[in-house]
Amino acid sequence: MKKTIAALLGIAAIVLPQSAIAQTVTLKSPDRIINFEGAVNSPFTVSFWSLRWRTIAANACGLIVIPTLDHSMQFVGIGANEIDYQSLPIQTLPSCSGGVLKEPRTVNFKLADGKAVLVNQSGSANIQFLSKTTRTGTFNACGLKSTTIKDADDIGGDSIQVEFGGQTQSLGDILESVYPPICRKVGNNSVKYVKQQ
Repeated sequence: MKKTIAALLGIAAIVLPQSAIAQTVTLKSPDRIINFEGAVNSPFTVSFWSLRWRTIAANACGLIVIPTLDHSMQFVGIGANEIDYQSLPIQTLPSCSGGVLKEPRTVNFKLADGKAVLVNQSGSANIQFLSKTTRTGTFNACGLKSTTIKDADDIGGDSIQVEFGGQTQSLGDILESVYPPICRKVGNNSVKYVKQQ
């Protein structure tokens, strides 16, 4: 009966061997879900790299404070200048009164909570920064795992880089399909079903 139903729905059933398989990105569905394959019940990790930007105004003392946004920033760009975020010294944020800092700051720095602070700025600036978001989990009994690209990840659109299984590729290069694979239990086997396009 299961075989007949699968044939009627145009679904291919694949019984997975209980052995490790290479981690690969498989399909990207239109509703922004990316599907991955890996070893059955093994740990899952994927990272998204994207170029993000914000317009931020300097305060009266010429400081621009860039929020962390729960991302791991790699660099900060302001105009044609690029700042290595990782190498910024950690300092405290001095109070500002009447356009004067209580403690002088002459170089860009970051705060203990991860915020980057740019000094000697005026007006507003368009800030760009490369950020990395990492998600973890576990592959299911069919060696499948999916994750959704959230709005917060999508500043870079299809230029987002997907780092998975030791490889990195652009989101726009991942094969798109409306039918992601699904996992079903048949007897003692975990079965991956893939609907034909």
